[in-house]
Amino acid sequence: MHPKTFQRYRELIHSHSGIDLSPGKEALVSSRLAKRIRELGLQDEIAYLDYLASEESIDELTRLIDMMSTNVTSFLRESTHFELIDELLRNSWRRGPQPILLWSAACSSGQEPYTLAMVASEAAIACRVDPKLVKILATDISTEILQKAESGLYSERELQGVPKDWLKKYFRTTTQAGHFQTSDAIRAMVTFRRLNLSKTPYPMQGPFDAVFCRNVMIYFDNEVRTRIVSEASRLLRPGGLFLIGHSENLTGIPTSLKITRPTVYQRAGGE
Repeated sequence: MHPKTFQRYRELIHSHSGIDLSPGKEALVSSRLAKRIRELGLQDEIAYLDYLASEESIDELTRLIDMMSTNVTSFLRESTHFELIDELLRNSWRRGPQPILLWSAACSSGQEPYTLAMVASEAAIACRVDPKLVKILATDISTEILQKAESGLYSERELQGVPKDWLKKYFRTTTQAGHFQTSDAIRAMVTFRRLNLSKTPYPMQGPFDAVFCRNVMIYFDNEVRTRIVSEASRLLRPGGLFLIGHSENLTGIPTSLKITRPTVYQRAGGE
């Protein structure tokens, strides 16, 4: 891909999604566009840019963002964060049954929010409360990946690392060989919605007890990161937690959130 063509894509993708494609990603962008360009019968990447600018491609920008979104995740990824949520739930319910609201801000194919649902179910059993007290909002910019997440359907390979007793309790076999589906009860705890994190303010009201915003801010510049952190802070309850990926930090981002341990931040207030 010619550098000038790449720059046009870079600016278009950034303006519509906040994703900041760094120089050197020309080959990546070109490879992800190739199949779609063939499907449309277009000549090349410049012709696709023209198509994106046409009135006939109202939904094509969403498809472009889908193609550029990187979705790498797994169940129980960065497990210490889920241990922290288990602790949060049990401490809350020791004071009596009360609703808990969690947000998986870049949920990808659903492993993160479904892990939260299973952690919450385990804590609810231990505390003898109804797991329906926990509601989980799961958002992502990719419509394609959200469809997979909503299905709750995963291969044996994708389920590696899930405890065997969880597989028995929270998954069921399907007619698709080698695939399992999350149980109805687990899927009922999660609501999936499309959300562009770069476009603020967010439409949710909260307040959330914890926000998982892991392994996504690395794709944004500091201006977008600042908006994300500001909105998450606004939507957290006092004392609520904001969790980022183990390869991330909030260095250089103005925020009132206080770091309590690496990759875990907290809004002031609460008990």
